[in-house]
Amino acid sequence: MLDKPKFEHALQHWKQSEKLHHQKSAQIHHKKKKSKSLLARFARRIKKLKKASVNFFHLSFSSCKKIGKKKAPLPQPCTYRMHVKTSTKENPQVLAVVIHAFYFDIFIRILEKIASISTPYTLYITTHQGIAQEVSSHMKSLGLDAHIEVYNNRGRDVLPFLKIIDLIKTNEHQVILKLHTKKSPHKGFDEGRIWCDDMVDQLLEKRIAGEAIKNFITYPALGLIGPSNHLYPLWLKGGTNTPKVEELAKKIGHQGDIGPLSFVGGTMFYARVNIFDPLLKLDIKDTDFEEEPIPLDGTLAHVIERVFALAVDKEGLETVDTQFIKSLNNQDAV
Repeated sequence: MLDKPKFEHALQHWKQSEKLHHQKSAQIHHKKKKSKSLLARFARRIKKLKKASVNFFHLSFSSCKKIGKKKAPLPQPCTYRMHVKTSTKENPQVLAVVIHAFYFDIFIRILEKIASISTPYTLYITTHQGIAQEVSSHMKSLGLDAHIEVYNNRGRDVLPFLKIIDLIKTNEHQVILKLHTKKSPHKGFDEGRIWCDDMVDQLLEKRIAGEAIKNFITYPALGLIGPSNHLYPLWLKGGTNTPKVEELAKKIGHQGDIGPLSFVGGTMFYARVNIFDPLLKLDIKDTDFEEEPIPLDGTLAHVIERVFALAVDKEGLETVDTQFIKSLNNQDAV
């Protein structure tokens, strides 16, 4: 068991490092903003298009070269040996893995990576009517008995997550791993997929996923663990959402300055199930969320993405990242 002073010392050191990192990021962003001009924006746009074209033709040429060659052996099917079937009574030692499947191709990739988890887990899938049949058929083909909930395409990954928490609590899980098929097409050629892969890979890394339940037991102050380099303080990334975030802060009973609190940009994380109780008590309805297509920022989904940080802080718990957790685990191993 890690002694409390040691944990708090490591936490303060990490927070100071994060603060300096974000201050530097803010300075760089400010300089870039000042130096922007129409010509500079045009040049960057041309550079992005050029890069996208090069990548496209490289992929196309690579595909053409494979024609006529001997086919590579098919990959071995994944085995989900640690998956706990839904017919079995879940318990606090079983991780609840929640995946919101909007893009079917990304969903398949995430599932393949989940096969490597070395701790007991149960899958909870939320999706929309457009791919519900594909998701169900794919799960059956893998022999996985998972909870699948089909919702209207509203509230992105946030609303379905809030709606399925009650079921997870009923099944007595204590820790959630929240993932979703983030693609962010507005970010350009394949950049959204890279962002998604980075977050998923960090959260499913053996030293993190394999110790997920243990970490929350060993460190009672932990509330939420996000992927490294994806935590942003509200003073830096609150944006147009800030007034609504402050409004919801009052409704959930959060007190104090929200500016220094960090949220996970991209909403993929491990968290204690009970930290979401204040949000569930607000009885947020489907119709409170904007209809698709929604803007890139400023919607209720974007607001709640940031309010998750407030819910953690309200419970007196900490939001940290995977790098911090690996550091603590390494100290324990010494």
